[in-house]
Amino acid sequence: MKRIMFLVLALTLVSAFAAPARAAYNFTTIDFPSAFSTTASGISGSTIVGYYQNAAGTYGFLYNGTSYSTLNAPGAHNSGSSGTYAFAVSGSNIVGIYNDASGNVFGFLYNGSSYSPINVPGSSYTTPFGISGSTIVGYYADASGTFGFLDNGGSYSTITVPGATGTYTLGVSGGNISGYYTDAAGYHGFIYSIGTGTFSFFGVPSAPNYTFAEGMSGNTVAGGYYDSIFNMHGFVYNGSTFTTVDVPGSAGTLIYGIDGSNIVGFYNDSLGGTHGFLGTPVPIPSALLLFAPGLAGLASFRFSRRAREHRS
Repeated sequence: MKRIMFLVLALTLVSAFAAPARAAYNFTTIDFPSAFSTTASGISGSTIVGYYQNAAGTYGFLYNGTSYSTLNAPGAHNSGSSGTYAFAVSGSNIVGIYNDASGNVFGFLYNGSSYSPINVPGSSYTTPFGISGSTIVGYYADASGTFGFLDNGGSYSTITVPGATGTYTLGVSGGNISGYYTDAAGYHGFIYSIGTGTFSFFGVPSAPNYTFAEGMSGNTVAGGYYDSIFNMHGFVYNGSTFTTVDVPGSAGTLIYGIDGSNIVGFYNDSLGGTHGFLGTPVPIPSALLLFAPGLAGLASFRFSRRAREHRS
């Protein structure tokens, strides 16, 4: 009887390690000094970008893991929510937007020393939101609606989901673009293949009409969704499995950027404050991964041997 219990325990351990589990992250809060609101929106290696608001207005920031640098685009009007927003980073290049004194919105690319405009011809505003190398994605509006765009070295291409009331391309990795579109039913995630010009659509199973796909790294998409009582949760989607991500104790979590397994975004606290965060996966000790299958194998061997002895 003891040997049977030993085998059951071993197999239970194997099942626990083999079954898909809710992802666990170590979370680090990112609050720009003196700011009353901070959002982390993009990550590339150890570099994080985002934006913050203080008494003087809204500014972009760059955080290298130890210190912060403020980003303020030339011509930006800083007052309240008006100012400079940094949305994504790839290497030393950063994309975002700024508002002028008249409330106009302009896209920019910052290479570490100078700002260059990103504006789709004929648009009323352009919002670059994702970057990978020299490839930039985002969305723009004109008199006929809101559309996604791909900027490849200054050459713009429009991306539109057929039948959508709005298309938002927000993340890019390799030859794929992530984003969401709107229709009469709500908000739906997609992955767009640059090479084939085709869409793959998806939605969080519990929130198929409230799925916001944001950043992308490899084949993994990150973003957020609303639950049935309209609380916001982050998610990571690897093409087959959705994993919910919530900063512990938060009143709402949204992931904007992803690089490898690391994620950034913002969460709201119980008082309504907004804080940026960095999430890094909690590793499973390799010793445990090696131990569980070995234990099961040993138990199976002992059980089988004992059964043969009994039969003989």
